[in-house]
Amino acid sequence: MSIFGSRDRGDVGSSPPFDGEASGQKRQATPATGVSVVGGAQMPVDPDFPAPITTERLQAWMRDNNYNFFIDSDGDLGGLWDNRIFHFLILGNGSAFQVRGQWNRFGNMDKLEDMLNAVNDWNADRIWPKAYLRVRDDGSIVTCTDITVPLDAGVTEPQLDLQLRCGLATSAAFFDSLESQFPDSLARR
Repeated sequence: MSIFGSRDRGDVGSSPPFDGEASGQKRQATPATGVSVVGGAQMPVDPDFPAPITTERLQAWMRDNNYNFFIDSDGDLGGLWDNRIFHFLILGNGSAFQVRGQWNRFGNMDKLEDMLNAVNDWNADRIWPKAYLRVRDDGSIVTCTDITVPLDAGVTEPQLDLQLRCGLATSAAFFDSLESQFPDSLARR
């Protein structure tokens, strides 16, 4: 189970997220290599033409931007930004994409109301990211964000870049606001 709890992973077994047909032949997008394979023939990928989102595309974006990343035990792509963990999830056989973040600090139950107010204030004033709290069995409070985008028609490289940057930047802004509202006494020393 991931740190975010269980989720419907769809059919993410060994089959690729996109198994559509192009001219009666299977097509697999591989933007990391700059080609698409259609019926065994390699064709150049047009970065301005929507293609299915794949883990390979996400990894290529990470490499192109000099970001470190990992693949977790569930097979999901993740990384750390300012000690905050992010996952980049392909949902529903590629029909949706999600950037999910988790604040690097945990709250206590005595701060639940204050933290709920901070989350509600953020969500009332902004459309990105969706912010929420999870209370663990041990009573610790986990603060998360996510941006989910439907991608049934695929995504261009510029659109993918925008979604990834938006997910990271808006989540970082939310986590920064939490740090100003809930200062860490150890960090100030």
